[in-house]
Amino acid sequence: MENLLQVLLFIGVLVVVMTPSVGTSSAETPNVGSSAFCLPAIFKGLQVANPNNDNWLTANDEQREFMTAYNLGANADLPLLQDKVAAIATGNQAEINTWFAQHGFPDMKISIPSNGKAVGTVFDLLVDWKVPGRKMSFALRSNNGASLDWYQGVKMSASEGNFVGYKLEGYDYPLLQLDVSQEGWRVYLIEVEVADGDNPKPSDLPICAKGLLARNRTKVDYGDIIFPAVEMATDVDIKWIEGMRVPNFNIDEAVKKVRLRLDDKGARAQSAVAYISKGIKFSPSYSITRPFYVIFTKDGLNFPAFVAISATDTWIKEKQ
Repeated sequence: MENLLQVLLFIGVLVVVMTPSVGTSSAETPNVGSSAFCLPAIFKGLQVANPNNDNWLTANDEQREFMTAYNLGANADLPLLQDKVAAIATGNQAEINTWFAQHGFPDMKISIPSNGKAVGTVFDLLVDWKVPGRKMSFALRSNNGASLDWYQGVKMSASEGNFVGYKLEGYDYPLLQLDVSQEGWRVYLIEVEVADGDNPKPSDLPICAKGLLARNRTKVDYGDIIFPAVEMATDVDIKWIEGMRVPNFNIDEAVKKVRLRLDDKGARAQSAVAYISKGIKFSPSYSITRPFYVIFTKDGLNFPAFVAISATDTWIKEKQ
């Protein structure tokens, strides 16, 4: 059987729309960078590249841990997301690049060698807040206290019924559930609780989010909430996936990009993948002022479909 050369490219785009309020978290901002991960795009690509459903052979411990953690659950989730994940398999370079452009990824420029083939997937989720938030600005002092930075934010009020706050057992920061119009879907925000230098790996984000959502919770009444508006565009290192293979398909190169946006009207999460063969009673306010998780999930899923961490490097600054 001919050994074909593959390239895996992952590009994620997430757009969410929100607004912040006046209550704030008090701890010093941890040294956490922005990142994101989308399991459905990854596993739909692996599925389409492996039509005979052979077992993927792994080349290192990180790959084995990834497949052990996610393979069964993420594949079981795909039927629940079939209207959100599109896929293509082709040996025509122009065809796949046109397909990516039509699905919102014109920057996916795939090169397919002669006698090669490619598999592409796009995850695309658009949700609207049941009640839009209100745009606002807020200031955040740097850790050394020397400067004051202004950011765009989103404010939501409990009186309008567009969010619910929860206290999680054994966790310092509240879980904020933003209500959306799309049946079965949920968007959660929660600040990151990690020590400096303990930044979660992007591939760990779905497990981190699942663990947070599984904690016992009690409702907390906030009069309003404020969260940063976000615009993220970053590369995520997934070279650890290189070397995975099935008959006729080896992943020899892996690339991932993510984009995230949050604002006052709703949320959009997108992710593209290409595998290429070359061969309380008082209602206080609460403001998010630390890096925070953005979690997209749907009733019945084993893992959240899209998880991001947004830090200050992806918060939208006000123009001075």
